[in-house]
Parts: sequence; structure tokens; C-alpha cells
Amino acid sequence: MAASLKTLVLLDDVTPDLIKLATESGLTTLTFANVLLEGEKVPEKELPFRETKPEDTYIFSYTSGTTGDSKGVKLSHRNLLAAVIGLGEVVDLNENDVVVSYLPYPHSFEQALTAMMLVRRGSIGYYQGNPVKLTEDCAALQPTLFPSVPRLYNKIYGTIKMRMEEATGCKRWLINNGFAAKNLAAQNAVYNHGCYDALIFKKVKALLGGRVRYMITGSAPID
Repeated sequence: MAASLKTLVLLDDVTPDLIKLATESGLTTLTFANVLLEGEKVPEKELPFRETKPEDTYIFSYTSGTTGDSKGVKLSHRNLLAAVIGLGEVVDLNENDVVVSYLPYPHSFEQALTAMMLVRRGSIGYYQGNPVKLTEDCAALQPTLFPSVPRLYNKIYGTIKMRMEEATGCKRWLINNGFAAKNLAAQNAVYNHGCYDALIFKKVKALLGGRVRYMITGSAPID
């Protein structure tokens, strides 16, 4: 790919240092605004558009780099739609569903989630850009689908567990009995409890807006 790459189009402004570095490497740098301006100069009948094919590259999806340098993987439109079909086997979404978007877009998990919501005609809400304020974003958006990765789920679990272990007296008794009742019911695929959901678990559910139906994980298995 490096031998054939000629031009870089950036969404952000191009700094002089980057232009110099790119020029020395034999590359031309443009901003997306430049591209739009140039496109407006071309008569519509001369625009070199063609219909997208399933095997065309949709995106370069970048790995996290946990085993070395981050790697750009070419994903086709067919790849992405196959992921959407696979997700559809796990979660049943419709036009009333809402997902909160806060995971990195260069990763295939977030790309697949976005595509799935577009296919199912659901809604996508974007967070403020600060992970610390994610609970505020969820309170405002009230998503029905909350996606995450094991590292963050473990952090959420640890925080909730710590708060519950700090409870004493009657509150601790309620929590222990609530967990026991929910675990017993879950063996029969029953996840709601009229009493303990109202007294205990609704407070936990409220952390993510109160409407979450699905919590799914990507990038690695979770315990």
C-alpha cells in the first residue's frame, strides 16, 4: 500500500510540519474542505462516480496495538454487512432502539454497531467526548443498547460491587437477598423481579439511562 499511496485527505487542518513531512515522503496532503471545494468545480455530468460493489474497501479498521504497532485492516462493504447480520442474530433491534456511540470509530466494533442501527433504522446518540461524563450522556439519551469492551465493563462492575459492599444493616440484607433471588430466577431465564428491581436494581439501571435492553461486548470475551 505504501508504494501506491499518493494523497492524504484529512478531516482536521493540516499543519505546516505535517505538510513538510508528507512532501518529503512524496505525498500530497489535503483537507476535506479542500476536496469539497474542488468537487464543486466539476460539472455534475463529469463526476467520476460509480456504484459501490460488495468487495470494495469500506474502511481501514485499526487494531488496538496491544501486541505491537496498530495495524490498518482493509474491510469491505461485504465484511461490514456480514457483521451486521451476525449481530442481528444476537440482538433484536428496531426503529425505536437507541445506541450510545462513544467507542473509537477506527475500530470495527463501533463501525458494525453504527451500520446495524442504520439498517434497523434506529437512532444513534453521540457522547460529549469525555468518558468521565458518559453516565450524564446516558441519562440524557436513555439508550436501549449499551455497547462496551471488557475493560470498561470490569470497571463498571468493580465500582457497583464496591458501593454495594459498603452497604450495612438492612440495606446490605436487601442487596444480598436481591442478588440471591435474581440469580435463582436467572436459571429459568427470568431476569425481572417486581420487588428487588424496584428497591435495588433500578438505581443501577439508572446509571445508563434506565432503558437499556441489551449490553453487548466486543474486542474480547468477558467473564
